[in-house]
Amino acid sequence: MGLTDVITQVARAMADVIGKSEALKQSANIVEVGQFFKLVSEERRRLEKLAELLGSIENEYSTFICPTLLDGHKVDNITIGGRRIAKGVRLFASIPAVKAEFGHKWLRSMDYGEIIKETVHPKTLSSAMKAYIIDKGMLPPDNAITCYIQEYTTIKQG
Repeated sequence: MGLTDVITQVARAMADVIGKSEALKQSANIVEVGQFFKLVSEERRRLEKLAELLGSIENEYSTFICPTLLDGHKVDNITIGGRRIAKGVRLFASIPAVKAEFGHKWLRSMDYGEIIKETVHPKTLSSAMKAYIIDKGMLPPDNAITCYIQEYTTIKQG
């Protein structure tokens, strides 16, 4: 039995659970209602653990396995079953506490001072540094800003 078969069975079981839930909403039997509530609560936790596991596997394929294979085949994307698996790049920028004074000074000198509040929001900083890299063709100085570039893959409609 494959993953798709398991997901199909879970979807069918969920339809049954929803039907039973609707019927039990009118029940006066506290034991039956309590048992159903307990069952739903426990099964939800099991599904959350499975979803977390699937998310972990998906992340590994997105950020390591697929980009590595695409690079090995010297392609940026492939189309499978009408879906395009494409490589992208994310930039994460931060200013560690030990670099804060110089990092803020550097941002002001590069006309990014408006993004500094009490601190700099990480997404705002990452966006600004992406614009800086595109504009200047280089990374900001590492003694001011820490940048992490992550390759990943997405699945899009072909």
